[in-house]
Amino acid sequence: MSKRKDAWNTKENAQKYDAYVSEFSLYKETSKDLVSFAKAGAGMKVLDLPAGTGATTEALIERFGEDLQIIAVDQAGEMLKKAKEKFSKQKNIQYIISQAENVDENTITKVDLVVCNSAFWQMVPKKTLEAVSNILKEGGVFIFNLPDSFFQHEDFKRTPRRVVSYDFDDLFEWGKEHSLNLVDYAIKSYRKNTKEIAAFNEIPVMQRNFPDEKSREDHGFTRGYLYFLPKYYSCNLLVPFLLYFQRQLLIDVHHTGR
Repeated sequence: MSKRKDAWNTKENAQKYDAYVSEFSLYKETSKDLVSFAKAGAGMKVLDLPAGTGATTEALIERFGEDLQIIAVDQAGEMLKKAKEKFSKQKNIQYIISQAENVDENTITKVDLVVCNSAFWQMVPKKTLEAVSNILKEGGVFIFNLPDSFFQHEDFKRTPRRVVSYDFDDLFEWGKEHSLNLVDYAIKSYRKNTKEIAAFNEIPVMQRNFPDEKSREDHGFTRGYLYFLPKYYSCNLLVPFLLYFQRQLLIDVHHTGR
């Protein structure tokens, strides 16, 4: 495990991260958007990767109760321990400690849906796509989002402060290599105020990664949502209905020549 990833695995990080998620709406909003976009449904088996302290797991429970099975995966045991405390009455959640890049080695069942909220930029993308492909059922879905803080795209409004080493076309090609087909992406804007930024910076691992974050002013920011399906899935079923109130863009990549 890398030092950066291992830094998440402390009780203080879990407590302060969970306090941030509980007080502010960002991860609640992005979680609900992921669930809606992916068309999660009753009876599904859904893998939350990484689950953290359970923001996206909570969105699934709020919408479906115990009418689906949830596998909460995170490489930080302390984060999952906090999630277990929150959802102690839920009988439909399984917890697995694993990094995203080898989740297929630690998950013994196939799933209908894998959701990844605001964390894909921290993963090794090609290896993660391969691992996720290995655990998806036929017709299964992998959906994740990427923030404009780290990912560069022509439709994002601002320049990333740290750019990951891959772009949109790389993700498209790597997905195909592992039998995943990128069929849709959408872009949505959110707001984040100074109080929220300061609270985020109180999480110890964030103090180390982004020491200058407190000086940033109120700002809007953007997340791109990418929706993968196995490439053999029927194309006439690939465009989900989006409920985004601030929808800026919806492109079916089959119609744009990508």
